[in-house]
Amino acid sequence: MVKPNSRRPKVEPDPKWRPLVDAIFLHTYANDLASGQDCFRFDYRWSNAPAAIEVFPGSRSFKLIFNDGRVIELRPWKIQEWENLRITGLAAAIAHKAVLTTWQFMLERFASAVSEGRYALFARLDDLRAPFEPIARDHWPNLQVNDWSTGVATAADGRQVWNIHVLGVSPVKRRIGRKPIYDQDQINGEVRRLFRKFGPFGAGKERGWQTRTDLQERIAQFLLNTSGQSPSKSTLQDYVQRALEAVEADKI
Repeated sequence: MVKPNSRRPKVEPDPKWRPLVDAIFLHTYANDLASGQDCFRFDYRWSNAPAAIEVFPGSRSFKLIFNDGRVIELRPWKIQEWENLRITGLAAAIAHKAVLTTWQFMLERFASAVSEGRYALFARLDDLRAPFEPIARDHWPNLQVNDWSTGVATAADGRQVWNIHVLGVSPVKRRIGRKPIYDQDQINGEVRRLFRKFGPFGAGKERGWQTRTDLQERIAQFLLNTSGQSPSKSTLQDYVQRALEAVEADKI
């Protein structure tokens, strides 16, 4: 970390910053589940073993789905929540391994993105009331996170780091052509995920999944969650139309 007596840049909090664990969940949702996959799946076949883990950025949680139909929602870093699972023996051990393996994968992928410069980190150093300061990306692997919910960590030199927040950094523009703000493949994948989860939208479906406008609103929220912004109405309609055409082509 930065030496205590050195002059360090102070940074004003920015509304575009996201709490640490929110950024990790959103990175997974936008990147590792962006190709139409809606969850992490496992090959455990017997009835009381987990079949899949869904990742929910909004609630910072996993939904653990078992082969026998049970569903348990939990936060992967809170081991004490395992007391509420009401499963024991081999099933509990396998579920525990599945959750920790998925969580570790998410952390490793996020760490790789930080090292690549895709995210900038900020935190309060030494004192909970101190101004925010940038954290060098090569310092991230040396931080031991003590509380994921509040972004509290300990540096390699023993100093406390408080309120870690993350800012998504725009990728460097390529010399040829301009990278679009929104990724059509990501949008196609999200539409596929929604159709697998809810089926075709229509008048007989639940509120919020009855019309194309409902689908467009969900995609707008998805883009806001994953990129920090949403397109204009006409642009959004074009993206959704192309996504629907891609989904229809899957059936041919």
